[in-house]
Amino acid sequence: MATAKFRFDFENLEAYQKAFRWNREVFRRSLKFRRLLQSSVGDQLRRAALSILTNIAEGSGQDSKAQKKRYYKY
Repeated sequence: MATAKFRFDFENLEAYQKAFRWNREVFRRSLKFRRLLQSSVGDQLRRAALSILTNIAEGSGQDSKAQKKRYYKY
């Protein structure tokens, strides 16, 4: 059985694609931190990088420009 690849609209945004690559890099590098840093600083960096992705994704689903700006502002 063949599976179709479903893609959300926000995945086509250049900003999302760049943030996705940035997110992968942050995860890759932060996992190389020493254990103490990995559980504190590394965790914070990973959550911040993931937050960028989720803001872009959530903002793309908003109806008005004003609503979208709130998600893309940061």
